[in-house]
Amino acid sequence: MSIVMTFPRFCEHSAQSDDRVSLLIEIENEAVSIYAQRLTLPRGRRLELSSETATTLVVISERLSIRTLLPTGDEAFLGEAEPGDLVGEAFAFDECDAPLFVVAESADVEVWRFARGQFAKAFDVSPEFAKAVARAMSRRQCTTSQRIIEAAMLRMPQRLAAELLRLAEAEGSELIINRLPTHQSLALRIGTQREAVTKELGRMKRAGVIRRRGPALQLIGSTWRE
Repeated sequence: MSIVMTFPRFCEHSAQSDDRVSLLIEIENEAVSIYAQRLTLPRGRRLELSSETATTLVVISERLSIRTLLPTGDEAFLGEAEPGDLVGEAFAFDECDAPLFVVAESADVEVWRFARGQFAKAFDVSPEFAKAVARAMSRRQCTTSQRIIEAAMLRMPQRLAAELLRLAEAEGSELIINRLPTHQSLALRIGTQREAVTKELGRMKRAGVIRRRGPALQLIGSTWRE
């Protein structure tokens, strides 16, 4: 039984990079922090972002799932915000009617919250903060492009493999996903059905390229690192 885990990778941003940390450092600057509120989104919490509230979030710890609502009423996965990433900045500068919400999917998530008007004010007082925001936006554009390429070029098993690798690398160098998302969540991320994810994970396990370790999932073999 062969498992193909090769796929194009054009975005190599690390979850532990200095570039990610720089935005958090700039927010902790006294001139910027007065415009933000630090809060915790409990696990399972869904927070809607809109032009009415103009809320912008910067993740401090853990990850937020970014989603939208399709005209059919179905949810679509747009990406993930990791520590040092931001989401909702478009609402701070312009009117936008696109539905957007975030979910604290697998753990409590700490964030900085900028209310209406405060995000733009922080730009005025700190050029370094503005530069860090621009870098964060560029980083997300790169990861979004990577996901679009995967959706267009890869079959479902490869898309799942790419997603598992992305989750593992976000947690460190050991290629272990400590809190594996539900099969339904994985299906949403890669645009398929839950049953297909369950079947493919079973195939990967039988092939020996993944191993469950309690709630965690380990990626096994050198092909994951190619």
